[in-house]
Amino acid sequence: MIYTLGQLSILVIIGYVFLKISTTRQISEKEREKLIANNDRCQSLIYDCDRAFLKGKPIMTYNELQNQLRKIIEIPEEKKKALDNIQQNIQNEIQLEIRRKKWEKNRIKTIYKYEIEVYEIFYRDRELPWRELILKIESKFNISNEDASKIFEIWKGNRLIEICPWSKGKVQIGDSLIRDRDDDDYTWEKWIKEKGLTLKPESKEALKYQAELDNRNQEDFLPF
Repeated sequence: MIYTLGQLSILVIIGYVFLKISTTRQISEKEREKLIANNDRCQSLIYDCDRAFLKGKPIMTYNELQNQLRKIIEIPEEKKKALDNIQQNIQNEIQLEIRRKKWEKNRIKTIYKYEIEVYEIFYRDRELPWRELILKIESKFNISNEDASKIFEIWKGNRLIEICPWSKGKVQIGDSLIRDRDDDDYTWEKWIKEKGLTLKPESKEALKYQAELDNRNQEDFLPF
């Protein structure tokens, strides 16, 4: 789930309010379920009951389990542990979203910086051996092989290129340069069309991979 900065602030407030209210009044059933889901002792008991049931040797009935879980979460220190876990999970989610937004911002910058060079290097090729691509980068920017390898990793890390699923030794144009973010995006398809080029035929390996993928997808939909 993607949050705006305003939504992140609301998330913090909700977490704080939940923490304060849950420690000062009787909790609702929905809140109790959330506390149980975030209490290690409760989850350990649920795990033990599930394992015993699967082995055909249940250690308690469903109602007995629910009663035990309620008793555990009513213990002040266990309730506090659950609340602490909830608050920590909220903080972790916020930090993760901040890192994601930072990565996305850097990715967009990288796309605008290198998209034309990527298109020009691949030109009509659908895929290239990764060693060949590094040599092309080296020649394109007139840099050392070491620096070309660093640019290669930048492109891969920001999905301007990606390893071909049918061959680990080859790379293709990545999702960042194929998928439209908005109408103004200069995708590979638009560049190819603008230049009046025609892509080379797909490799035998790519065609075989796609055929196998299509077969697997069809099998998933079989009614037996």
